[in-house]
Amino acid sequence: MSVHVARDLNDALDHISSATEVTVLAGGTDLVGLMKDGLARPQSLVDLTGIEGLRGWSHAKGRGLRIGALTPLVELETSDALAKTMPILRESLRDAATVQLRTMGTVGGNLLQRNRCWYFRDEGTVCWLKGGNRCFAIDGENRYHAIIGARDCVIVSPSDLVPAHCNAHVYLRAALRPPRSISVKAAVSPWMTYRIFRTIR
Repeated sequence: MSVHVARDLNDALDHISSATEVTVLAGGTDLVGLMKDGLARPQSLVDLTGIEGLRGWSHAKGRGLRIGALTPLVELETSDALAKTMPILRESLRDAATVQLRTMGTVGGNLLQRNRCWYFRDEGTVCWLKGGNRCFAIDGENRYHAIIGARDCVIVSPSDLVPAHCNAHVYLRAALRPPRSISVKAAVSPWMTYRIFRTIR
């Protein structure tokens, strides 16, 4: 496995666009689980952890609340100033995983983590999200899914931050493409998460 430590965002995007297959690494908390489940076998990693421009949060007058994708979850949870601005963030993270995972996990990773569906996480099941033809949860075990007239994947987002950011927007920047803004609700849908994953791999 090769690892490229990105110096800045442009360096990361250049490396991603020039590699045949690449996996992006930030906190790595979801990636480790995917590797244990046999769903990820990264050959080339781009480490984003050194890109300071994607870390931290700000609340400038007239510009709204801005949170960087590499901001550790624990930073949002423990900030008294942020709790005064948007108390639901602290509430949404308080029971999320363990302190260790919240310390390593990032905002971007939490929003875009792969789903927890047992069919998706089963290495031997080729479901819709893994290139198959159907979502097995529609007719199978679907207690934690959201089946409301769906034809494709019906799992809900496992993100702890999504309920707190329903009206927020995320800004996406991909190699060789102009930056764009999409709603958090669209970004965490199974189809969009699938597309973002396929774009960066």
